[in-house]
Order: sequence, then C-alpha cells, then structure tokens
Amino acid sequence: MRGNPFAYPFLRSVLSQLVPILVFPSAETAMVRWYNDGMTATELLTIQLADASYQIEKVLEGVQEGQLDVKLCPTSMSIRQQIEHLCEVYTAVDEESRGLKHAWGEYVIQYDSFDELKTKFNGLRAKALGLVANPASSEAFELASAFMVGHEYYHVGQIASLRIATEPTWNPYSIYRHG
Repeated sequence: MRGNPFAYPFLRSVLSQLVPILVFPSAETAMVRWYNDGMTATELLTIQLADASYQIEKVLEGVQEGQLDVKLCPTSMSIRQQIEHLCEVYTAVDEESRGLKHAWGEYVIQYDSFDELKTKFNGLRAKALGLVANPASSEAFELASAFMVGHEYYHVGQIASLRIATEPTWNPYSIYRHG
C-alpha cells in the first residue's frame, strides 16, 4: 500500500477516529487540520517545533540553582547536563546540515553561569531553527524531526521529572500550551 493512506476508505475511517485520540492534546488541532485540510509535513513540523519551544521555556521557567545538578539516578542527566546536551544537538544540526559529520560526545560548551548557558542555548536553538525552518530536502526534514523534535520532547519530559522530584509544588501541566 503506497501513497496517501487516506485514499483507502477503510484506513480513512479508522484513522479519522484514531488520529485525534492518539496524539497529545497540544498536537490534536494540528493533526485534525492535517487530516482535514491537507497540512503539509513542513507545516506540521513547524507546529511541533513551536510547541517544543513553548515546553522548553515552561519547563525551565523558575528552575533554581540548587536543582541544576540533581540526578534522579546515577546514569541520568541533570538539568544542566540536558541543556548542555541540547546545545550539542543544535550544533549537530548546524554541522550535519552543512554536510559535516558531528562527533557525538566530544562537544564541550564554555559558560560561567546558568543564565549564560541559557543564552547560548537560545542562540544555538534559534540558529538550528533557522536551518530547518524550510527543509530543502528529505534529509534536512529528517534532521529537524529526529534531532530537534525527538530530542526536545524527550528532554522536556526528563526535566519535568526532575522538577517534580525536587519541587513538589511545581505544576507539570504548566508545560502545555493547551489544557
């Protein structure tokens, strides 16, 4: 079965019922629009990147210095390490979009304070977003999807878990734009 799955009546029937149920509330509107209006993959990616931006902003809002180096277990990353890692992800997007191969695990970012790290993080992310805003190829599209959307949502969840563990009054639902 190749092509548009919505061209097949049975799949169209099943997917029209499941798509709104299977996606997260913040993506539901996008998915329904994609199904009904023919949203492009690029439009959907743009919505996901904007949603991830919002979640990153909200999960980091109000983080205290004492929370930055806490780990839930010895093999997990602290909030600081996750932000450093996302800086590496954005650097990899830049390098790989230029045809270079990123050397994972060798990245080191220099900073003097968490505020400076966040400033560098925001700059690297903005540059990466600029590179993937209008993917010129399927490779660029996959790069944006795998490196940014996948990584960002994963690390938002990890940081949210740390916030819940270290700050019992923090509202985990505050990361959602809709809800």
